[in-house]
Amino acid sequence: MPIYKTRWFDRWARKQDLATSSLCDAVNEMTKGLFDADLGSGLFKKRIARPGQGKSSGFRRQSAWRNTKAN
Repeated sequence: MPIYKTRWFDRWARKQDLATSSLCDAVNEMTKGLFDADLGSGLFKKRIARPGQGKSSGFRRQSAWRNTKAN
């Protein structure tokens, strides 16, 4: 599945030492229905673990997600 980041988000993630693998893990969890809130219109709130600290003190990001699977 392709995962896209905006230029702004990519710069922010690099400054925070947020690994691409952490983002991929978060996307994989979202595809399994594991997210904090469904904000509607394909927008979801998801916690991403801060390096060395875990999810409870991690980042809270809003992510757009489009399920392309046919029902």
